[in-house]
Order: sequence, then structure tokens, then C-alpha cells
Amino acid sequence: MALLDDPDEGVYHHVRSKLLEQGEDILPLLKNRSSNDRGCAMTQSRLNELMNGVLEQQAHAGLKEWAKCDTPSILEGVFWLESVCGFGGDRTAGEAVFKQLRRDVWLELNEELTALEQVRILNHVLFSNWGFEGIPLSTQQAKHALPASVLCEKSGGPLGLGILYWALADSLSISLHPVSVSGLFFLAYVDPTWDHSTGAPPIWFYINPFKEGEMLSPEELQDLAQDLDANWTPARTGVHQMMQQVGRVVIHLCEESGQTLTAQRITRLLQGLRQF
Repeated sequence: MALLDDPDEGVYHHVRSKLLEQGEDILPLLKNRSSNDRGCAMTQSRLNELMNGVLEQQAHAGLKEWAKCDTPSILEGVFWLESVCGFGGDRTAGEAVFKQLRRDVWLELNEELTALEQVRILNHVLFSNWGFEGIPLSTQQAKHALPASVLCEKSGGPLGLGILYWALADSLSISLHPVSVSGLFFLAYVDPTWDHSTGAPPIWFYINPFKEGEMLSPEELQDLAQDLDANWTPARTGVHQMMQQVGRVVIHLCEESGQTLTAQRITRLLQGLRQF
């Protein structure tokens, strides 16, 4: 660890390689050194690079295991993307909020409720009881598309609120599926009795999580979509496709704000995910 102060770049790259081989075990030592040693800008830069390297290794390994799941959780996958961003969103705190949110919705549900009643409960808990809200698009940052930040700050962009809404519904077996309309995020309430082998699912209505769960008929969404894309047809977006979409949005927002290193880390994770 003392060799991190060596000005010779060759020595540093050798030390960096050896430290990264130790994986997550070295992370507490790096954090401790970083918090206690503020004197040298070069050393701080190297410590940050090493910590980010370890976090990226962790995320790569986590996503590799995630991709093996038969039914991967979108929330789990995006938590791994967020872990390399350094935006301050605490995954543990975010998971605690999500658990409480889920409990609050679950307490209101019963088997006799209609689809509309289920969605009204989701909306009431998220937006009335907990106060989640959409942020103005002109002020959107990359963190507003990522779950820990959205859960901890109770605000997000269209994608961040959409993922939270979808993950919450999915954890409670509410039949919502993501649909993309020219980059906009909607959720389709699909007939819960639909058999995947019978073709396109019957869609009862759509939800816009960014507008406090506003519900639209299939005809209303079709009209909106065709104003944006004349060739649009309803198509569900799978979990892996959604991960790529989240990553692209985060990369774009990071590049806009000059966070090029974060954008590069997300790019590498998405490239790795496509290979799993």
C-alpha cells in the first residue's frame, strides 16, 4: 500500500494490478487510506481509481450471476449498474425503503381487487403516502434513472420511477410489463391469465409512472405513440433489454455532465452483460 505514493507510473501499475487481484477484500483498506490521507493529490487519484476498479469488478461478477437467473430482477440488475457510479445512492438504504414500500402495498391488496383497484393502491402508496415525484426533465441527472438514488430521495426521472413502479408490481405479482414508446417509459397491464405460448398478450390499459401512475387506454397510447413514431406497435421490453436502455440513458446523462469515467464504466458493464 505504501508504494501508492511512488511517482514511478510503472511501479504504480504493478501495485495496482496486485491490489485489484485481491478483489473486494482490499476495499475497506483503500477507503480507510483515502479518508485518512488527504495530503497528496496523486495518491488520492490513485486510491479513487483503485476503489472504482474494485467496484467495477464486483459489479461485473454480480451481473454475471444475475444474468444466469431464470427470472432476473430488474431492481437487482440496475443496483449493480448504480454501484459503479458514485452518486451517493446507498443500496442498503434503498433496499430498506423498497421493502417497506412493498409491505405497505401488500397490506392493502387482496385477491378480490380488480386490475384498476390494484393500480390505484400502488399509486396511493407511492405518490400520496410516500410522496414520490417526478423531477423536471430539464434538471434530470444520471442518478434520477437509478434505484437507490430514487428510493432515498423519493424523486426520479421517467426511467427511474418506471423501474421502481415495475419492480414493486413484479414483487407483488401484479401483471405489469414495460413498454417503450420512442424512449418514453410506460407499463402495460396484461391479462394475468395470458398464456405466453399463444402470441401477443391482451393489454387492458397502460400506466405512466412519471405522471403519478396515470392510466391510459390502449387507444390513447396508440394515438400518443403514433404522433412520435408512425410505425410504432405495442411490444413488451424484456429485463435484459431494459438494462441496456437504462445503461444508455445513464451514459448519455453522464456524458452531458462531463462524467466521462462513469460513462466508460457503465459502457464496459453493458458490453460484458451482452456476452453473458
